[in-house]
Amino acid sequence: MDGTQPPDQHRAAAFRAGMRVGLSVPAAVLFATAIGFGAMARDGGFTFGHTMFVTVTMFAMPNQVMLLDQLARNETLLIAVIAVALTAMRLLPMTVTLAPLLDRPRRHLLQDLALSHFVSISTWLEGHRHLPGKPEGERVPFFLGLGLTVVTAMIVATMIGYTMAGSLPPLITLALLFTTPVYFFLSLLATARTRLDAYAIGAGTGLVPVMHYLMPGYDLLATGIVGGTAAFLLARAR
Repeated sequence: MDGTQPPDQHRAAAFRAGMRVGLSVPAAVLFATAIGFGAMARDGGFTFGHTMFVTVTMFAMPNQVMLLDQLARNETLLIAVIAVALTAMRLLPMTVTLAPLLDRPRRHLLQDLALSHFVSISTWLEGHRHLPGKPEGERVPFFLGLGLTVVTAMIVATMIGYTMAGSLPPLITLALLFTTPVYFFLSLLATARTRLDAYAIGAGTGLVPVMHYLMPGYDLLATGIVGGTAAFLLARAR
């Protein structure tokens, strides 16, 4: 039998393994964040249907928060689209770096589109952590299990947050929304292996307050471009 096409029971086991990983830290982090998002959406005057539509179709918490924030400020649709698009730029390199780990002999467009929808900070981190050690034929089922579990947790948590809106103090809502970047930062520290990783983390951490002062509103984008470029050039020079 071709080693890239494992038996059905192996694919099912890989899918369940992905679900188990998704039910651990990634689901807990996104669950907390989505509760805050649901509460924020209701406080902002958005309907339950609109809130759930955004969660299901976008599955990207920074993008979702940016969209609701722009609409709540009564910005034009063009400005909201540009702001969300700039926020979503981080998903392109994340998808590109995950793609080689999900390569397979027989590829299907619809399956690739479904896999790309599940790319987020949490799934990207866990994918890079677990996929390289798995047989090629079990990687797609594993990532599907991981993605579906995390998406489901996010949908349920958004519903809970929307229902609980009014009973959550604003400070708690903001704290819940902040759990994802904290988790992402700590995971980057835990998975850093090379000097380039260390340079990039250090440059990003140091430039955030500077860029926030110099370019408010574009600080994260500028930090990523300047810090990432500087880290890359420093690593090459070393």
